Amino acid sequence: MKSRTIIRCAHVAALLLLASALTPVRADPGENGWLGVYFDAAGTQCSGTILPDQPGTVYVVAQANGVTATEGFAGAEFRFTGIPESWATYPVANPEILAIGNPFGDGVATAFPCPESDTYVLYSVLVIASAVEEDLQFELRNREPPTNPNFDCPLLMLCNNPIFTLICVETVPCFVNAATARKCEFPVAVSPSTWSGVKSLFR
Repeated sequence: MKSRTIIRCAHVAALLLLASALTPVRADPGENGWLGVYFDAAGTQCSGTILPDQPGTVYVVAQANGVTATEGFAGAEFRFTGIPESWATYPVANPEILAIGNPFGDGVATAFPCPESDTYVLYSVLVIASAVEEDLQFELRNREPPTNPNFDCPLLMLCNNPIFTLICVETVPCFVNAATARKCEFPVAVSPSTWSGVKSLFR
């Protein structure tokens, strides 16, 4: 258990110590995973209702596709946006992850043991509405400021130790109190980049 915690801490530390010279490299559409906000932990429902007398729960979910499905992922970085000022949020991180930052502030960098599933819940968020708000869109954006200016994007970190590839990923928004129910749209545009020499940070 102690060694696992040390590894997870190292992953987060590596996110925060990325060399500024690294630059993203374009990849073909659909090669990587994505991050999204959903009304279900399975990552399938992108539309729902939250009213003052009906507290709601949404989930921040990482999903693998292509490269991420092959390598698995071990970390993520993002910022949660779209909550109206009149509403309150109570985020609960997956107990397996180690997180630095506030997902509803500047953003968060996370690391976790490589999950066996292609769908992984990072946070569950209880949302309390104190006023009626319509046509809202909860979405994930880049951490502000990003841990590295070359990664100005929501991202996933692959499990390909000791390289730990960072991949800029598209995100799936969640529509709240929309006039018309919305379906989840499959993201396509992605940008990956790879850490080089990250293991030297811990020698």
